[in-house]
Amino acid sequence: MYKKQIKKKSLKLFFEIFILSSIILSFIVFFTYKVRMNNYINILLENEKNKISLQNEFIKVFMEDLTKDLNFLSYSEIPYRASYLNKNISSLKNSQLEIINFSKYKKVYDQIRFIDLNGNEQMRVNYNNGNIKVLKKDELQNKSHRYYFKDMKYIKKDEIYVSYFDLNVEKKEIEVPYKPTIRFLQPYYYDGEKIGYIVLNYIGNNFIEEFKNIRKRMYLLDEDGYFLITPNKEDEWGFMFGEKDKTFKNYYPEVSKEVFSKKSGTIKFKNIIYVFNTIDLKLFSNIKNKTTWKVVSYIKNDDYKKISNNLFFNTLILYIFMIIIILIVSYIITRYNYQKLYNEELIKEYATYDELTHLYNRRIVMNFLNELIKLSNREHNKFCVCFADVNNLKKVNDTLGHDYGDDLIKTVARILKETVREVDIVGRIGGDEFLILFPKCDKENAEKIWNRINKKFEEINSTNEKKFKVVVAHGIEEYQNKMNINELIKIADQKMYEDKKRLKSNQNKL
Repeated sequence: MYKKQIKKKSLKLFFEIFILSSIILSFIVFFTYKVRMNNYINILLENEKNKISLQNEFIKVFMEDLTKDLNFLSYSEIPYRASYLNKNISSLKNSQLEIINFSKYKKVYDQIRFIDLNGNEQMRVNYNNGNIKVLKKDELQNKSHRYYFKDMKYIKKDEIYVSYFDLNVEKKEIEVPYKPTIRFLQPYYYDGEKIGYIVLNYIGNNFIEEFKNIRKRMYLLDEDGYFLITPNKEDEWGFMFGEKDKTFKNYYPEVSKEVFSKKSGTIKFKNIIYVFNTIDLKLFSNIKNKTTWKVVSYIKNDDYKKISNNLFFNTLILYIFMIIIILIVSYIITRYNYQKLYNEELIKEYATYDELTHLYNRRIVMNFLNELIKLSNREHNKFCVCFADVNNLKKVNDTLGHDYGDDLIKTVARILKETVREVDIVGRIGGDEFLILFPKCDKENAEKIWNRINKKFEEINSTNEKKFKVVVAHGIEEYQNKMNINELIKIADQKMYEDKKRLKSNQNKL
């Protein structure tokens, strides 16, 4: 019986350890996963911010290099001498050759021009993908209608004007194939007198290529939200074609509010993280006109979803491994606890019960008897003691063997236990001796109980199912007030011997 109870307790302990440990582990793993995932996202964000910073540094260096070139030309006589304002043919050709060499060396200016105060081109060198050409006088154009020329009247000496980043226009038509262009202009003085403007048309494709080398998935927007550089080339230069819908503000209105209301920052919208910064060209060199760009980078859901999936898979493998460890540890602890409880119960059983019959042993029965005596003295309750002895045990052992002798003892024990009342106490106190305690019972009723027991013995003997006869002598004594335990057992023992003689005499007669 106690084995089932121990198993039940051990199973409960196993589930308590396993479930509690699994819950704690799940919390730790989940927390660790979230922390690591946030760390990865922060790393991605820092990476994007670093790329934005690289773009800022690239644009800064880009602007500084261009302004140096512009200052070099503005403070030299070469532009004037290379223009058609110079009537000295020899000087004109030599100076034009110098401009050609300058263009060939730099390789970044699609056009180098000198425009007079009326907007007339007086000198123009086209790079034309390395096929450098100085335009003839009749090929030159008037640019007084262009917005950048109109804005130049507000630019003072040594100040620089930067045009929009747009597509080059020739003869009032957008040049095909498209030529993204940024124009850098500076007033030109000769002999202390302002006579025109130096204009450098920077090849925008170089800028775009360098920009994309840092980060392909990045937007460069003008102050109106039009795409100057974007992964989707079809959306670029919308303002040049009157395509007002092709703007960042139109495509991403919620994100755009944040981007164009702050100088820099981070915003998450629909599982996409945007990192942005503002580039104010007025902060570079002597650029005076107000031109601002927005650099916007983004981390798509797929970027950190892949990381998340890998991290989740690795975490899951670790979690399963730890669950298996918890399972093994829970089993080991439970097994140890089961063995401990089992050993304790076994020791308790050995200390309490007779090994052969599983009845109470002598020590326990005597303890019960002492308690009954105390209770009877205190409450004046009647109780009886029955001393029983199995006849012919030695003969059965000698003739049939000890297995049959053990069977005889177990048969007697079983009948005693099954037949007595539920409150009665049965114990084996010796090899063939049993002691039965009948609480709250007088001698007459105790004898009635014994008669029921004896009938059971007779039933077994009548069936001949055993090779031996079950004959048990008994002696019953009712406890008298102030009688000690030894006296009580001694009287019951004497009565048992008298009954034993009687049974032996009857057996001899038979």
